[in-house]
Amino acid sequence: MNCSAKTIAGICSALIFLYAVNIFCAHAVLTNYAEKRFTAETASRADAAALRISRTLEGIRSESLLIIESITEYNEIERTAALSSFMRAKPEIIQIIATDTKGYSWFAVGRTTTPPIGADFSAQESVSSPLETNQSYTGQIMSDASSSMPFVEISAPILNPATRNTEGVVCLKISLDLLKDTTGVSAPAGMKTALLIGENGSMITGYNISPSEKTMLTASARFSGTNSSSLSTGEYIASYKMFSFENNMLTAGVYMPVKNISAEVSPYLKSYTSVSLVLFLLSVPFVAFIVRRYRSPYERCGARMLKTEKILEPTYIERLSGKSGAEYASCFLEACEATITDLRRIAADSGKNLTEAVEKRTEDLKTEINELQRKLKEEYTKNTKKDQMMIRQSRLAAMGEMISNIAHQWRQPLNALALTIQDIEDSYRHNEIDDTYIADTVEKSMELIQHMSVTIDDFRNFYKTNKDIVEFSLKRSIDEAMKIISASLKNSSIDVQIECIQDVVVHGYPNEFSQVILNILSNSKDALIDNRPTDRQIKISIESVNGKGRIVIIDNGGGIPPNVIENVFDPYFTTKEQGRGTGIGLYMSKTIIESNMGGKIDIANIGDRTRVTIEL
Repeated sequence: MNCSAKTIAGICSALIFLYAVNIFCAHAVLTNYAEKRFTAETASRADAAALRISRTLEGIRSESLLIIESITEYNEIERTAALSSFMRAKPEIIQIIATDTKGYSWFAVGRTTTPPIGADFSAQESVSSPLETNQSYTGQIMSDASSSMPFVEISAPILNPATRNTEGVVCLKISLDLLKDTTGVSAPAGMKTALLIGENGSMITGYNISPSEKTMLTASARFSGTNSSSLSTGEYIASYKMFSFENNMLTAGVYMPVKNISAEVSPYLKSYTSVSLVLFLLSVPFVAFIVRRYRSPYERCGARMLKTEKILEPTYIERLSGKSGAEYASCFLEACEATITDLRRIAADSGKNLTEAVEKRTEDLKTEINELQRKLKEEYTKNTKKDQMMIRQSRLAAMGEMISNIAHQWRQPLNALALTIQDIEDSYRHNEIDDTYIADTVEKSMELIQHMSVTIDDFRNFYKTNKDIVEFSLKRSIDEAMKIISASLKNSSIDVQIECIQDVVVHGYPNEFSQVILNILSNSKDALIDNRPTDRQIKISIESVNGKGRIVIIDNGGGIPPNVIENVFDPYFTTKEQGRGTGIGLYMSKTIIESNMGGKIDIANIGDRTRVTIEL
């Protein structure tokens, strides 16, 4: 084997080694990238599943409490008929038990077995807790022994609508079979979603979960032990998101087999391998060509000198003609040095021209930057004016609402004052005016005038702007808003119920928060007037959830059209007719809650009801 063949063989061996290393590194990089992507995707899916399941459970609880609340105005016979109809109409209800104030059942019905009438249920927490606290109760999520189907007990006291006294308890046992549909929805190909119940993930709800997968989920959920985590078990990539529902600790888990990573990487690795192989095969003839062109050092040096000679000035080339050997080499070096000197001089001149060009370009850039700053300042001024205009419009709208509310607040005392004045005239004609009559009339008139003065003070204090962040009670701020709008709501035959499950003290701007409540109540009032001629209701609940205050406002005004519900917080967007709405009330409310106070506001439809949720 000659020198050229040995060189070609050595270079080809090196290329084969580099090709193998290249494929190995590519496989490692693609696998690592795919694993990170799937880990991030399972974590995102776990967060989404936790939110979706939490909302489903909250919906089940709200609907169960509405069922119990709907029978409060009935007598015992009507309540029995209503509970029986609910049992027939709602397949998710497994069992209904209704007891008196001592815990003895007067109604009981079940899907599989029916509890006895007259039995003592006072020892069960689902009955004793509402009787003791006068509040609703949500039990632990458990599994039915016969069907292994999860269920939850939800109970609430039956309140007399007139006296608000407790007349008994209704306890619903609700099947959570629909959680299978909730956990399995929107899962991409290759992934599975499960719901783990309990702090240790003792029970799993989900589709097509094998025993090995169930063992993996339970063990890895115990191992994670955090609110949110992602880990690889060797065979699976799993992500978890812990959340709570009432007194239940739940975990949403999303997982996929590691073999899916190989299936994801394989097409890309095959393509990369094919391209690399083509490049390798093309490089072999190129290497052979280079080696075949191999010459001795002198020949290569001569070839380079000939190439260099072509770029020399004609004057230097003429000096080289007719010379050979050492004389040619000496003249060649002199010519190269002279050429290099000329090139350096040209480079120096070019550098000077380049500096001038850079300076000119710098001046141009400064001019462009100044122009850009000027345009940015103009846009900032325009946006500032726009924000100021929106604030001014919001204040004008609030002022109009305030004038309307003052009119409702003053209408009754003004009517009473007018009747008093008319009575003075009538008493004068019948000679019934004496010192006692004058004193009573003056006292009654001053009480009316004082009431109107207090109303003015309430409105004036309500619309003061808070400059500093302070602690304030959510219940008290809502009461302040109700002082302003209660007369208007009462005049429109709207019943307002406020349920303070737990008052919460938060940091923020109390008057601005009350203005948000007033905006929401005003929107609910308009919807009820337009869409519901009778039985107009607004429910306000206050509670503490995960250390934060939550206010839920629900009206039965028909809901918001689904095609516009995503736009209700946009500025100048309104569904009211021309002249009745500005479209900035909810926009300003969202700005106050989320931008100024760091909270969250959300609006959704529940059947024919509209629910607004505020968290601070």
